[in-house]
Amino acid sequence: MGSTNHKSIMKGKLMNTMLNQDHLPLWEAISAYRDKGAARLHMPGHKGSAGFPEPLRSAWGTLADFDITELAESDDLYDPVGPLRESQRLLADLYGCAESFYLVNGASVGLIAALLASTQGQSNGGCQKVLLPREAHRSLWHGCVLADLWPVCAEIFVEEESAVALPPSLEALETVLMANPDLKAAVMLHPSFYGLTGDLQPQVALLHEHGIPVIVDEAHGAHMRFLPQPLMDGLQCGADVVIQSPHKTAGSLTQTAWMHSSGGLIDSANLHAALRLLHTSSPSFPLLLSLEAARRQLALEGTQLWSDTMARVARLQLQIARSDKLTTLSGWLPPVLGKRRDPSKMYILTRGAGYSGHKAAELLRSWGVSAELADAGGVLLMFSPGDTDATFEILSETLARLDEYALPAINPLMGLNKWPQLQRLLSPRQAWQSTTKAVSLTQATGRIVAEVIAAYPPGVPLISPGELITDEVVEIITEMLPRIPGGIKETLQIKVVDE
Repeated sequence: MGSTNHKSIMKGKLMNTMLNQDHLPLWEAISAYRDKGAARLHMPGHKGSAGFPEPLRSAWGTLADFDITELAESDDLYDPVGPLRESQRLLADLYGCAESFYLVNGASVGLIAALLASTQGQSNGGCQKVLLPREAHRSLWHGCVLADLWPVCAEIFVEEESAVALPPSLEALETVLMANPDLKAAVMLHPSFYGLTGDLQPQVALLHEHGIPVIVDEAHGAHMRFLPQPLMDGLQCGADVVIQSPHKTAGSLTQTAWMHSSGGLIDSANLHAALRLLHTSSPSFPLLLSLEAARRQLALEGTQLWSDTMARVARLQLQIARSDKLTTLSGWLPPVLGKRRDPSKMYILTRGAGYSGHKAAELLRSWGVSAELADAGGVLLMFSPGDTDATFEILSETLARLDEYALPAINPLMGLNKWPQLQRLLSPRQAWQSTTKAVSLTQATGRIVAEVIAAYPPGVPLISPGELITDEVVEIITEMLPRIPGGIKETLQIKVVDE
């Protein structure tokens, strides 16, 4: 391949890359090993399709033949010198960055690794401050436990009709920097779970002016540069490290992600070391192969596939616009945010139709449609090139039925998402490592929480270790109980610091 300039065809456009994006080096290497028919006197125990248990063997065919361990033929994820190294180079070439990493523990492992790498060598024996989005995924709060970081959040603003959190403004970021000149790293969410993006480029520039490395949680944004009206992603905005989950919006398997480094303020050796610390020592090669195939599909077909998908979404948007009862979040956003919204996410507000998003999701399920998220205000639908014309026909029919299933309007404020005012008394690590005990929710007010309490989806903490439990927090947790994983639903108890 060398330095030959290759061009990937993308909806009539040509994308310049230095490497041949049609190449699948890992697939070719493992296929050659499979075809060789060697006696597999190594892990895994199923030894290929012959030992794969039913019903998996019948359902998954020869997938097990590609499920091998680290061999000379397959390479080593943590010290790649062969096909894995070349495969990751192709990914970095596609996104135009210095280095890319395959992840098989989800975006979570990349986010935690980036936190560790960005603050390594800066502790001076104390807890260091890091800027986190208030609606950050729970993995980032877990990363604060592991890296001994003190999270700082910008003031949160919400869209009034839906109570969906809006991206932070540049002014809010400036306020945080003035109050916390000792920040060691910053994490920005881009886009949010609801598909909202802020003005990231000047925010990254501002943070860099203060010498602060920037990590972008872009789990929902691997596709943004491939949209017919592209949205700037974290790398294009100048971030140091960007973590994406192609399993969410591209074609890779669940649990896969990838991480990009621009070669900026976060040391590459620290990233490698953090991944070796956190990643599984037995990475799944079917997962890695799916990452490679997703990269190739994005490079060769991404813009065309997303153009076709967005045309279908636009027709659906027109149908909802004709409704007197159903609306979408895009209609309530300020124009500048509407232009930066990811159109592959559609949050349908159902409250004007007389029922909550939970009721809407229940009706949709009964009619054969499963939504990504339901909350008090509406339902969130996620679209990708995997959604066919048949999918959109079914959805169009079910939304028409939903539009007819109207009841008198309910209290417009009742049960909406809530963002409580929180006070941090201990670092997440201090709270996690403290002696703890379980207390009843009814007796938790005034105690310091020692665990992450988060509703799924999207996995955003209602409260995190080290924060003070208030009556408001207890009320919100009680409302959200059906969506909170763990034993709290059954025990109605919460783990607190034993003071």
